[in-house]
Amino acid sequence: MPWLWRYIQRAKNREVLAWCGGAIATVAVAGWAGFIHFFPADGSKPTAASSTTVTQSGTGIASGGNTVISAPVNIGLDEKKTSEQIAAAQKPLSDQLERLVAQVSRDKGVPIAPLRAILLKLGEAGVSEEAIPQRLDAKADELLKLREEIAQLKQGPVELALFAQRTQA
Repeated sequence: MPWLWRYIQRAKNREVLAWCGGAIATVAVAGWAGFIHFFPADGSKPTAASSTTVTQSGTGIASGGNTVISAPVNIGLDEKKTSEQIAAAQKPLSDQLERLVAQVSRDKGVPIAPLRAILLKLGEAGVSEEAIPQRLDAKADELLKLREEIAQLKQGPVELALFAQRTQA
């Protein structure tokens, strides 16, 4: 064994051994790959591709591996139908508001157009449904007071009368 130790101590001999070890490892790996390729295990043999049958029942799309669609496809919400559903859901509320506007208009003698404008402003402010009748009533009273004040200003000096007329317009 001392001769083996002396042989390995030389740098040139170590290089030769490294090359030989690399060559042996390469040949072993290639041999194993070839053996696995030509003699596969029974469980890993490739089988013939099976065809899958996909049937669609009801509405919608049934998709398999090779799906070809030759018609328009809509994915997601139908915008027209959704907007119709939203409008239908809001209709009772808008009908109720219209009745309320008509009632306040009759009670206070205020035209419907300004009341609708007030409702729009109330909607922007995020007023709860319960508070709308009281706020609408209060705004109608405020509008009547402003009209009375404008009528009084029209009877005053000419400058104020012109200003009051522009304000009413």
